[in-house]
Amino acid sequence: MAVQEKDILTIGCANMPENDNDIIGGAAAPSVKLEWEDLSTVGTAKVVSDASGDTTQTINLTGRNVPGELVTETAMALNGTTFSANSSITFDRFLKAVKSASTTGNVAIVKSTALWTGNITAAGADYIDLDVTDTPDTNTDAYRFYIIRIDSAITGAYQLSDCVKYEGSADPYPYRVHTRDWRIATPSTDAVVSIYEGMIMNKFSSPAIEVITVVTPFWNLAAEELGGSDVVVYCKGGFYNMHQTKALTSAYAVELQTGIETGANDFIQYALASTLGDTGTSANRLTAPSGYTFNNTDKNVANSGNFSPNTYQMFWLKLTLPDGQAAQKTFYQLKLVGKST
Repeated sequence: MAVQEKDILTIGCANMPENDNDIIGGAAAPSVKLEWEDLSTVGTAKVVSDASGDTTQTINLTGRNVPGELVTETAMALNGTTFSANSSITFDRFLKAVKSASTTGNVAIVKSTALWTGNITAAGADYIDLDVTDTPDTNTDAYRFYIIRIDSAITGAYQLSDCVKYEGSADPYPYRVHTRDWRIATPSTDAVVSIYEGMIMNKFSSPAIEVITVVTPFWNLAAEELGGSDVVVYCKGGFYNMHQTKALTSAYAVELQTGIETGANDFIQYALASTLGDTGTSANRLTAPSGYTFNNTDKNVANSGNFSPNTYQMFWLKLTLPDGQAAQKTFYQLKLVGKST
């Protein structure tokens, strides 16, 4: 089977300090997942697993409330496949979620109200087709990054996954949600499905990886007041090719922006490490890593563009916030493009 979008995980690194003093960078950390997307509207949060036995773990969720303050809802308790109570905080953004302990299943932290609920007409090991009569979004990638939950089904009920690609009404497979592999079984076609904004802590069996932390790059930063200095900081992350036997060839990185969520590229530039599996560091997040040039152009993956199986292509991000810059709900993502057989 060729390398697909479901096989590429965007991850953090060993040292991701939340202060300006500690060392940053190091080796890949697949237990840390980078999140790219903001909430479209404000809302409370709830958590759920797709394993009934996950009842002792808790989630700490940090974000910004409606006035823009950093706030944390602590110890949101998992109750297996039943949703938790809604958070006491109304969030404008989810920025960081941390799981207290290992779980059996995937765990989702979602906005309490679903974006869409409806039936499906077909399903496979890594996709579902939404029923057009339930009026799903017609736009390509409208549900990209969002969380898919099988609310009910004869087979595969309560499973969670994340949408890695969505085909709109004009695409080859209209209304198809491409997901990572279903953890338990392919859902039966009687399934009722909901789509949520939020974060997912994946639990993979092959390779054996469990996401413990989900975090948005630069999550705890803000610009100085007008008349102050520009804020310039760095963050390290990476791509993980989880495919165990296939490479992504002729691979290169591109930046994405969509729709009304524009402007992130005005503030963020990136650079790719020159070798796969890079473990380089910088003195702190205010210090540029040595030997890198930051810009917004497409860049070839190391190893002559061959992203080998079960390896990491690390990258650095540079954020520049001018003084007085107001917060924006912008979309920024790095994506890998390539070939596979």
